[in-house]
Amino acid sequence: MIVDNLWRTGQHNVLLNVTGTRMARASTKQRAHVARDANEGSRAEIEAVIAERIRTAILSGALPPGTKLGEEAIAETFLVSRFRVRSVLWRLAYENLVDLHKNRGAFIAKPSVKEARDVFEARRVIERVTTEIVTRTILTMQIDTSEHPGSTGTRAC
Repeated sequence: MIVDNLWRTGQHNVLLNVTGTRMARASTKQRAHVARDANEGSRAEIEAVIAERIRTAILSGALPPGTKLGEEAIAETFLVSRFRVRSVLWRLAYENLVDLHKNRGAFIAKPSVKEARDVFEARRVIERVTTEIVTRTILTMQIDTSEHPGSTGTRAC
């Protein structure tokens, strides 16, 4: 993908700095390379890459709650228009990772204590059910194996 190629090869001088502080600019050659690649990739693919990069930074803690996400900084970092950045921010807001404030911009979401408790409660329920399903599956495979000693224990679904 476009952004992945730039990051993987290290042939860039654009820093991922989405907090809005000053950053280096890409060379003309790099911009031409990205523009050429952008024509090959769909708008949705490019936006998905940018969203994944920001999502990873948020979930890893590299971008703490309350951090302002500057549209211009993101656009310059990924060499895309602010329109595409807004689309990515709307997607992340839909996932409750970003809060959008009219006339103020986008910020990394700060979950309330109640929201955090709700998430942990949901995880607890999901993990319990998942554990039960896995346990039943393993037991069924063990029973099948004991009934048919020559089998490997795998079953076709």
